Amino acid sequence: MSALPADRSAADRPGRKRRGWRRDQRGSTAVEFALVALPFLFILFSITEVCVANAVSAALDNATNLAARQIMTGQFTLTGSAATTAFKTKVCDQLNWLGSSCTSNLSVSVQTFAAFSNATQPNVTVNGSFSDQNLAFGGSAAGSIVMVNTYLKWQLLTPYFLTGYNASKDGTTVFESTVAFRNEPYA
Repeated sequence: MSALPADRSAADRPGRKRRGWRRDQRGSTAVEFALVALPFLFILFSITEVCVANAVSAALDNATNLAARQIMTGQFTLTGSAATTAFKTKVCDQLNWLGSSCTSNLSVSVQTFAAFSNATQPNVTVNGSFSDQNLAFGGSAAGSIVMVNTYLKWQLLTPYFLTGYNASKDGTTVFESTVAFRNEPYA
């Protein structure tokens, strides 16, 4: 006949209790998930941010190249503020997946130089922040050397995770695309 619980010795009960506690793993999965979840989510959001940022940068390069090609071939000859708006529209036509925010977040500069060695980037940093005050849209003639710069202000999805994109305090960064070329003799 088996012994009843009252028949067991008192010295035997604590040892059995300790052995049972060591084998009890009911909450271990929850604890392990809590330890792994935060780093996993950090890596997942960081990878997503890098992919989106690279897609935006590549799309801006492509749109800038296509719009600048129209300057190079003489199809786009406007100057002044009307030219800036029209050129932004040409770039944003290629970035239509950005929606209406493209034209308000895009800044452009078109400069003409006497030689490629004289070409310099416009200064777009004022007090450590992006500023489009020094950007202008100059006209060009056939055979002239032209530099086109486009700057797209982009809201990061996870601004606190990535500092590699030089994010500002408001969680935005600026992507830049530059194209330098000699206009074709279209005249």
